[in-house]
Amino acid sequence: MLYIIADYEKDHKTASKPAGSYEWWYFDAVSDDGNTAMVMIFYEGIPFSPAYNRMIKNGAGNEAHPEAHPAVSISVYHHGIPVYYSLTEYRKKDASLESEPLVVSIGGHQFSQQMKNNKLSYQLTLREQLPDGDSIEADLNFTGSPVSKSLLEEGEGDDHVWNLVQPSATVYGHLKISGYRNYELPFSGSGYHDHNYGEEPLKHAFRDWYWGRVHFPEATLVYYIMSSPSGKQYRAWLIDRENQNVVTGFSSIYTDEPQLSRFGLRPCRRLKLQSAEIKADIYHSRPVDNGPFYIRYLCDAVLHVPEWGLQKQTGISEYIYPGRIDRPVFRPMIHMRYRYANAKPHWVQKSPRLYRWTW
Repeated sequence: MLYIIADYEKDHKTASKPAGSYEWWYFDAVSDDGNTAMVMIFYEGIPFSPAYNRMIKNGAGNEAHPEAHPAVSISVYHHGIPVYYSLTEYRKKDASLESEPLVVSIGGHQFSQQMKNNKLSYQLTLREQLPDGDSIEADLNFTGSPVSKSLLEEGEGDDHVWNLVQPSATVYGHLKISGYRNYELPFSGSGYHDHNYGEEPLKHAFRDWYWGRVHFPEATLVYYIMSSPSGKQYRAWLIDRENQNVVTGFSSIYTDEPQLSRFGLRPCRRLKLQSAEIKADIYHSRPVDNGPFYIRYLCDAVLHVPEWGLQKQTGISEYIYPGRIDRPVFRPMIHMRYRYANAKPHWVQKSPRLYRWTW
């Protein structure tokens, strides 16, 4: 069972994590004009690490603990096309995670939390140079009203925790990408931040998982559908943009129009949400990260609230099938795109054209 909370004061490193556990801090943002989208994730115990999964399987002492496998993933999309991608694992000594105040530094990347004038903000700094010559420099600020602690609390236990720290934030800053493609632009848009923790590998917790978020003018739509050994669990909420109230919790969620991905996954093309007179349809129309166990979409969402009329927005939706993460048949592709910061890169990662083929 997933335990769901909304509490920025609990957005800190979990102490004494067991072997095989994971923890990540997730940020995403979509620009006001809808042309640029970004996803940044900081990990301690990255579930996608070939080395970490091998250590867990072999019961390899301290190397099977999450602190030995910090990582950062960065994805930037421009006009629906990936223009920057990295998934980099670092050494334990290259990471620092402080809780009071929250400051997470991994390699050349950092984020920190600050509460000032009753506004919650996160400052992200990204600095990275890839073997193929690509580089990123970004400074981003996520600011919004602190989430009401009474907003959400569902489920029980602490085996798997999803903390909706910042359902809605105003994001501003500067982004520069250099290399095969060159972009430099000020960024202004809407963002989202959550924090996840689990005490066992993802494949032990659930079979597959959809989740996503879409910002509408008056509210943010947040949802997930999880299939686990104990059955299917789903939740969806429409949360006001001040992060204080749930406008509605959707009473029914349906998956529709299954489609076959190029790697044999069968995610649905459409999600249908309904509660009383409020309806939402989410279309998985534009896959921007299409892998053997994970797909990310720039989704098109249509929301109908009688008082607001019909609204359409672009958001970010994701699908994962974790049982495939450590299957031998997919390891060659994973090694092509997975980078160890202090080891010799895979030869594909040195080529701008070939590395993009793995995206």
